[in-house]
Amino acid sequence: MGFVYILENINDSNTVYKIGFTKGTIQSRITPLQTGNAYEITELYNFTTKYNRRLESSLHYKMDRMKGEWFNLSKENVDKFSNNLNLIIINFLYLWIFFLFK
Repeated sequence: MGFVYILENINDSNTVYKIGFTKGTIQSRITPLQTGNAYEITELYNFTTKYNRRLESSLHYKMDRMKGEWFNLSKENVDKFSNNLNLIIINFLYLWIFFLFK
């Protein structure tokens, strides 16, 4: 089990978001990111799942990548974060069952 999370970094000119996963604590991911960053990084959402790597990859594919794992997201995308994860899990499980019994 692990977490898929979204972090927020608000700076003087814009707000960017990091979508990631960890099997540890989310704070253990924030701490090294915060080092050398003048603006506070905050956790917005987290989602516990055993499919953390696949979910993170699926979310990266659908989002407007800024650089690396940092994204420009609309307020709507941020607000729908947990709903999008649930839909991806349902679709993944459906496909897995479909191919398993094909």
